[in-house]
Amino acid sequence: MNKLLLYLLFACLAGSTLSAQDAAHLFHSMPDAMLLPIDSMQRVKLTDAYNEEKSAQLINSLNDTTRLLSLSDQYLLLQMGNATIEMGLLPMINDSKVVCLIKTVCAPVCDSRLEFYTVEWKKLDSKLFINPVTDRWFLKDEVDPDDAGFGSIAAVVSIPLMQYNLNPDDFSLSQTYTSPQLLSTENRGKSENYFKDEPRKYTWNKIKFE
Repeated sequence: MNKLLLYLLFACLAGSTLSAQDAAHLFHSMPDAMLLPIDSMQRVKLTDAYNEEKSAQLINSLNDTTRLLSLSDQYLLLQMGNATIEMGLLPMINDSKVVCLIKTVCAPVCDSRLEFYTVEWKKLDSKLFINPVTDRWFLKDEVDPDDAGFGSIAAVVSIPLMQYNLNPDDFSLSQTYTSPQLLSTENRGKSENYFKDEPRKYTWNKIKFE
């Protein structure tokens, strides 16, 4: 990240420092277009129920169940049918905050979108905060991509699906390559010879994930 982009980013976020709020308030203020099945009043009901240790769930406008699974000052996890939304309020080096939002859909294999926002929900360029690895990173070092045995598996996993998860304790991030889960039972066993079984881990350094 060059110095100019860093300066502009911090200048943008610094103006948000005083208005930075906790995860519940950010959830309430999230634009409706980002959470179409539930409106702002329903979001308040969910957080109130969670804080009162009641069942934090409701039927949304799609006639599906929405559940608030986890909530703290800096983190939120919401489930809506086969989709989840993770939100982390990440600390920056200038005492401001940036919102990390992970939208995951499992149908049946999980795939995520990773997004970043100011606390006023202005979208930021994700490349400023992370350079995620590609599917090639998950190949074991000794694998030859031109190997005939690998070719039949590679054809199935040609569309790279990735799942991201945020650790609410230290804001570390994991990236899991989920495309191999599309393989048949037989080929899934074979794929263990080609793909790493651990996710890519990232650490938040108050500037970006590394």
